[in-house]
Amino acid sequence: MQEQPPIEDQTFDLTPYANTDLALEAGLGEGDEFWATTSVAGLQFYAYGTHDELVGEVIPPPGDRLTIMRRPENYADANACEVWWRNCFHLGHLPRGVAAELAPALDAGKGLRAYVIDPGDGSTWSVRLVLVGSAAEALHGRRLKQAAADRRYREKEEIWLASLTVWPEESYRDVYVGKGGVIGWAPLRRRPVPRPPTERQQAAALAFEQRQELARRRRAADAVFAFSLAPEERETVPADADDIEEDLLGTFHLIKDADVEFDEFEIRVVVVARDLPQ
Repeated sequence: MQEQPPIEDQTFDLTPYANTDLALEAGLGEGDEFWATTSVAGLQFYAYGTHDELVGEVIPPPGDRLTIMRRPENYADANACEVWWRNCFHLGHLPRGVAAELAPALDAGKGLRAYVIDPGDGSTWSVRLVLVGSAAEALHGRRLKQAAADRRYREKEEIWLASLTVWPEESYRDVYVGKGGVIGWAPLRRRPVPRPPTERQQAAALAFEQRQELARRRRAADAVFAFSLAPEERETVPADADDIEEDLLGTFHLIKDADVEFDEFEIRVVVVARDLPQ
């Protein structure tokens, strides 16, 4: 059985809109109407904020009735829905996503009424309105889902605040940062306590170390073999090097022969060398 949304999600508070057109929508206060709120797009391109000789500044007051007019011939958006005030001032249009939800219902003849709930401050997207009627059923359902998600978020936030009495705040990090600041948190992943390695892991580690040692010895053997190909005699110490200590003379060797034997995990290098002639 589907859980019934709380009454505060289904009703709309009409108290701030007394003695306006919106106050006549009694069904909003009782939860008997489909409704949703949205912004008005394109305010900067139309009559909003301009001056008129009869009404003065074209900014509709809160609670005033608006008209939603379909414009299927709009080349940019076949779902376009224009927003008009007093049937003579084109304020803008509904956002594309909202219009996509409303257009099929309006084309099917379902009713829709619109009212100003925030007249805005003259800037883009500042006007807010409420849509009421059967055409807003899809938007109403989406709004209830969002309200449920917000409620779950607030419950998680309360749990987080309560957890601060158990875990320090430093163990958490911010994950959602919006215009107004931090709007969400999530616990940091704690490092798990390391478990003792299994026998298979120990064997794999030992084999890896043996392979590394084998590669190191092979590189050493290659170096020995490369030196074995050098000429038998060469002057490795300059004759006029008087600053070389006596005990170092005669310690330079020339590799004459090298015998390298390989097996799986061991290399034996046998070098036969002789002193350089004095």
